[in-house]
Amino acid sequence: MEERKTGLTQGQALVAMTVAGICWSFSSYFIKLNPWSSFQVAAVRGLISSLTLTAYLCFIEKKHLVVNRATLFVSIFVCFKYICFISANKLTTAANAVAMYQVNVIVILVAGCIASKSLPRKKDVAIIIATMTGIILFFMGKFSFSGFLGNILAATSGFCTAIMFFLNARFKTFEEKLSGIILGSAISSVLAFTISAGETFTITPVSVGSILFLGLIQQSLAFICYSKATRVLNAFTCSIIASLEPVLSPIICFLLLGETPGQYALAGAVIVIGSITLWSITDFKKKA
Repeated sequence: MEERKTGLTQGQALVAMTVAGICWSFSSYFIKLNPWSSFQVAAVRGLISSLTLTAYLCFIEKKHLVVNRATLFVSIFVCFKYICFISANKLTTAANAVAMYQVNVIVILVAGCIASKSLPRKKDVAIIIATMTGIILFFMGKFSFSGFLGNILAATSGFCTAIMFFLNARFKTFEEKLSGIILGSAISSVLAFTISAGETFTITPVSVGSILFLGLIQQSLAFICYSKATRVLNAFTCSIIASLEPVLSPIICFLLLGETPGQYALAGAVIVIGSITLWSITDFKKKA
């Protein structure tokens, strides 16, 4: 019944979520490529994506923006997810940012256990321990305040993402899911514009091209696919597919920017990303 309502089959929903994950994988690269401050990037990206997604919702889907207590509550987490993640990428490496961001998987696991009033499985406990071990490694080695702050902001963004995934899975309509994203984008734009008031925007082909990609592709296209996919797939499945980002993002930044993380950070990234990938493969095999 759910698939007929959305127009997506299970397979199409998996493809849509994969497209979203690939779009998100380029976020770190284009955030770093753009010469603006983190708040300037958040301000303009939020403005572009909120306008684009609203136009899509109203004129393509023929739906209306839903503004209620639930969508506004989700929008708060969406707002801070965006601002924290952009700021993290300006302060630390892509490998650090996206791996620390993966705390969202752990939060969803714990939230799911609380919601179902059940204890986590042994493999769930193992993935939590492995992830936390990897995260500890990010704070070892050569210390820098910017790197430390970037790690904290990335973890905060991951927490907000987990809440977004978890709450969005409870919405019954496509317009509710997308409305929370739109409102969060708009709020992040207003907040970031306010904070960055007085800063000068450097207008170059690189700054304009990168911000258009971030607003139109990395945000708008990705969340259209995401909002459709989440009507068929559960929150944890979406989170696992979104883990394409931590695998691809550091590779993209290494190949295009020559960015390399420290030894401890690299070890932490391998543990976090590797353990989550292994967990997802074994989990999907069990359900198949």
